[in-house]
Amino acid sequence: MVEGQKKVLLGTINAVFGLRGGVKIFSYCRPREQILKYRSFVAEKPDGSEIQLTIKNSQSGGKNITAVFNDFEDRDQAANLIGTKLWVLRSQLPKLPDGEFYWCDLLSLTVINREGEKLGKVREIFPTGANDVLVIKPENPELEDILIPLVYEKFVEKVDLTTQTIFVDWQADW
Repeated sequence: MVEGQKKVLLGTINAVFGLRGGVKIFSYCRPREQILKYRSFVAEKPDGSEIQLTIKNSQSGGKNITAVFNDFEDRDQAANLIGTKLWVLRSQLPKLPDGEFYWCDLLSLTVINREGEKLGKVREIFPTGANDVLVIKPENPELEDILIPLVYEKFVEKVDLTTQTIFVDWQADW
């Protein structure tokens, strides 16, 4: 891992597959098969230790994404990878067109509404099917999280990565 570079979580190994070291991967990518475009990962095992994993072969079919990693030859070795998180460096992600952002770039940004009220910071983003939703953690810990649909031009007016700010058409009490 290159010191100081931001890592992005792409998936988690959640089960073994077959007898020859295969694993099932839960992908956070969209489309989910996109994770297979990355052949090498900084892998964080459940105990917190990091190892480098390189895909030997992989496939996607139905709801499953499966892979065999170099140096993992049998089911018992693969079982030791269950719960391992698969990361890549932020610099490995493809450049996006202007106006598009990766979720990882939006996390921790300050959210301000039209009235100039600071609503809080983006704590999480989750998909709902219809659209993604920003989960905003207010500065006041006594207040509940604010949920804002991640719909550009309707609710999200501007994302400014330079100032680390998202401008929204949203009221704190909605």
